[in-house]
Amino acid sequence: MIVVKKQFILYIKSFILIILSFHFFSSCAYVVRQVVKFKDLPPPQGVYSVGSKIYTWTDESRDESFTSDLGDKRRIVVQVWYPIKKRPINKMPYLDNYKLRIQPIADQFSQLGVSSKIISLILADVKNVKTNTEYNAPIDSNSSNHFPLIIFSHGLGGMKNQNSIQIEELVSNGYVVIAPDHAFDANITIFDNNDIAPFKASEYNPNAKYTIEDFYAYRIPQIQTRSKDLSFIINQIQDKQKKSDEELWNIINLDKIGVFGHSFGGGTSILTSYNDNRVDAAVALDGWIEPIPNKVVDLGINKPFLYIGRTEWEDTLNYYKLDKLIENSNAKGKGIILSDTEHFDYTDTPYFNDITKKIKVSGDMPSKEIVDTLNYYLTTFFNKHLKEN
Repeated sequence: MIVVKKQFILYIKSFILIILSFHFFSSCAYVVRQVVKFKDLPPPQGVYSVGSKIYTWTDESRDESFTSDLGDKRRIVVQVWYPIKKRPINKMPYLDNYKLRIQPIADQFSQLGVSSKIISLILADVKNVKTNTEYNAPIDSNSSNHFPLIIFSHGLGGMKNQNSIQIEELVSNGYVVIAPDHAFDANITIFDNNDIAPFKASEYNPNAKYTIEDFYAYRIPQIQTRSKDLSFIINQIQDKQKKSDEELWNIINLDKIGVFGHSFGGGTSILTSYNDNRVDAAVALDGWIEPIPNKVVDLGINKPFLYIGRTEWEDTLNYYKLDKLIENSNAKGKGIILSDTEHFDYTDTPYFNDITKKIKVSGDMPSKEIVDTLNYYLTTFFNKHLKEN
């Protein structure tokens, strides 16, 4: 994963150099607006339209390990996507709280020696990207449907909506999907009172020497915290179904629960299926398996899980542990390898603009093919294990 982050920094550097090279011919702002135009999300293909709500939840049973205040409890922001009747909708933007988000995201790249203002220009068009989701859409109160629940976990430094394309597709096919910003592990978390949790789960110093024991001492507590975030979400829904009058929670079928995630979120999803007996199935999108405790890999998981990823990781231990996990999981685990893909192909990233392929953030597989492939495997897998059984 350290190598993945270093590669991403190199890609950003290359991209910035491309943008700056145009400076001789025009202003940087003009070039960025012309070169980095982002597409709206592709429409989902299911029978439902999509509604969404955003909440801040506090887990009073857990202290916040990323802050020094002993009184701090674990808080996460969660976004809920839910099916509504098929109809024209008022499409919400891809980024909520754009004005609060863009500068902290840009500031993370200050180590590159490029002003955050230029980074902000590169990201400027994101504010115009539209989803296929209506914010705060009314629940269809006359519906007797109860939809399976799927929880999504983002990658290290990612965000709750980074796989909105897959989330909207699943919801349009009759699922409720919930995704947290894992506080201090997301690129930024913005709570409902506008408090901010910055990204703190940084990588090791690449110039320092660390033992495998150091790695697990740092990463295992982190992945366990993430896994507890997902279980806390299930706990919250259980509680709200008993005590809340809000109709949203009563359309969720808690007897059918799946989890999926990208990178560190993929590892989080697989670990959660091991930790929480309420979870029925898991999917990892180019998942980071390495931080999963060896005990879990050795014992295996007695639930169906699917891994979809690129041809190889720079660290061969990742696929070594994946192969071992599949072998020890009574043939219920399955791995699918997609050639001509890179790590960020398993997020919304390659769909927005083809510049990602030119700077090698994305592989050679066409973005539409990636979208169709991931949507197919996710819906087919969860339909089999959450609807047919």
